[in-house]
Amino acid sequence: MIKSLLNISESENELYLNLGKIFSEINPELNKINFSAIVPISSPYEFYESTQEWIENNNFNKSHYVEIYPEIDIQLNHPKSLDNSIHFSFRFGKNIKLPSSFVVTIPQGRFWLSSDQTQSAIFTDESHFLADISPDFPILSPNHPDKNPRNHAIFSIEHLPPIHFREGNLEGI
Repeated sequence: MIKSLLNISESENELYLNLGKIFSEINPELNKINFSAIVPISSPYEFYESTQEWIENNNFNKSHYVEIYPEIDIQLNHPKSLDNSIHFSFRFGKNIKLPSSFVVTIPQGRFWLSSDQTQSAIFTDESHFLADISPDFPILSPNHPDKNPRNHAIFSIEHLPPIHFREGNLEGI
């Protein structure tokens, strides 16, 4: 019954939550319902270019971000081939910057995976995702002109599915 009452309009998330609070005040038994598992979530509208930027902007201590390997530059050698053209990856310069490897702790973080499992996003809060650890498909070569977080597929989705909570810590690679 509550779910059908809340299906007024997916674009009114705040209205849903307020209705849940009102119903809970009328009937305390409704406090047992996890309304965030019913309510669709708005897509993010901002991003951090890097996880390091998010750490610095939020004044987290060093234990939230542990670097494993530093960022490095590698030089690509063009392949020798009988073909007239080379793979498009080699068209964006000979020097490529490989990002650092790290482990990050995101309090109350969230993970989204598209239904076809070709795109994902790591959220720090309701409105932000971390661009450097949120791969989009196709995964483009470093320095590719279209590889910009503003082009991430998450921005084309009006509403994300309701949140499914998990106990404990989650890990991603």
